[in-house]
Amino acid sequence: MAPAKAPPCDWPGPSRVVECPAFPVPLAAVPPAVSAPVDPPHAPPGAANPISEAEVVRTRGLPGFQAFLKQDALGARALFDSDPTFHRAASDMGSFVLAIWAIHLHFTGGLSHRRLRDLGGSGGLVSAGRTTAILWRMQGAGLVRPVSDFRKGARRLYEPTPGIIAGIRARLQLALQAMAPVEPDAGRVAEQLQQHGVFEALIVEVGDGLARAAESPHPAAEPINAFSMKTMAMHFLYSLLEDAYRRGADRPCGRANVSTSALAQRLGVSRAHVVRLRRDLERQGYYERADDGGVITERFAEAYETYVAVGAIGMGRACRNVLARRAEPAATPRPSR
Repeated sequence: MAPAKAPPCDWPGPSRVVECPAFPVPLAAVPPAVSAPVDPPHAPPGAANPISEAEVVRTRGLPGFQAFLKQDALGARALFDSDPTFHRAASDMGSFVLAIWAIHLHFTGGLSHRRLRDLGGSGGLVSAGRTTAILWRMQGAGLVRPVSDFRKGARRLYEPTPGIIAGIRARLQLALQAMAPVEPDAGRVAEQLQQHGVFEALIVEVGDGLARAAESPHPAAEPINAFSMKTMAMHFLYSLLEDAYRRGADRPCGRANVSTSALAQRLGVSRAHVVRLRRDLERQGYYERADDGGVITERFAEAYETYVAVGAIGMGRACRNVLARRAEPAATPRPSR
């Protein structure tokens, strides 16, 4: 079957400049102010450029890194309250990634159930059945809509609605602005994100990076990555971090407590689910209960900072790719995908 005609997308540039590595998390990370490694001249097109331990350590040691963590966590909580419909539809990292891929596929040949299912299942991120459920959930929430009638044996195309595009764009804008002090290129992309073609180019870069991440996840990021796949897990973490920062923490650890009932109501889940998320953290040694609430442990801070740093490096490379393509002559044809 011939591929559907791709929607218009002002995305110049013939070839990949810096190969984006595996993203452990799409938008909760800030890239470091370090030079990203570039594929050597002899590397085949699309060769992976894995993240080294030295890069992660260097990123975590940047002067603005802790400020980024705080700004991003607090900003993510505020975004949830401003757009709960989107964030409840994309309630875990698997469905959030699928939301990005839905837009990515729309820009690169058309969004269909089969293309989304194949992309989501290629690295075991989500099963085919769960992809179907998430697509229906996004359609029910008004985040995607069909643009062709159902016909047996034919591919049915969907398109992202303004709601899902606004939700992803807002999360990207927050992450890029937060990372600007440690990654100037991210700040430049943030300033241009409303310009024609920039959002599209960044989505394509991030979507490609997430596809590679699903197939080859970074092992150091896996503990938090696995937790993030649970419903509302990241927003549960952001709520704990919000309280820790309110109490004066300068790292993602320290005393923190949230009301189970209030948080369940805020996130739209049951009290039992909030309790399960907290117990999951306790089992991993990330959270300890105390008489006056609880404590986010140093063990969590180490894992979370590593998780964010890995994603930061990938996001930084994506930003550099976008800027490099924007700098190329407008007459350069877009590569076929």
